[in-house]
Amino acid sequence: MNFKLFLLKFILSFLLGFYAFNIAVNYTVLKSASTPWIMLTLLLFSSGYCVQALFKLPESDEHPSLSSNELRRLRPMLKIKKNRLTFILCYHVLAAIIVSLGFFSISLTNPIFPRFFSLAGGMVVSCLYTFFFVKANMDEIQSFKSKLIHRAENEKRKKDLLDSITKKPE
Repeated sequence: MNFKLFLLKFILSFLLGFYAFNIAVNYTVLKSASTPWIMLTLLLFSSGYCVQALFKLPESDEHPSLSSNELRRLRPMLKIKKNRLTFILCYHVLAAIIVSLGFFSISLTNPIFPRFFSLAGGMVVSCLYTFFFVKANMDEIQSFKSKLIHRAENEKRKKDLLDSITKKPE
């Protein structure tokens, strides 16, 4: 997935969430400020998947069939992906901290609360959108590993076939 397109959709998802929660807070009556466990869970949902992708990413260059030339080209791409996933993970953690501090420190009667609730909604929707970017990265990693495994198997079959053809009869 193109990262610039992702950023554009990420910003649009934040704005969509912001306005959706703004409409919700304006047309509903909030009676009590319960602990925002549901919002925090939604915020951190895709961060777990992001952490998994960050741990799985370094495994991509460990396959023994990779040549030194392929490794030289692969490592900068992996570094870019790692930086992007780290950025997303930092956003998730920052959003969770902001939302939790806001819900615990801003009362319902405070005139800032509706704006904060809208901001929290924007963060939740944008964090949920990042799940799709992380999933696309995970699928790309898995596809790459699969290609390497199939390439190694094909090379082994070719070698066995060549050995059987060139083998002298006894």
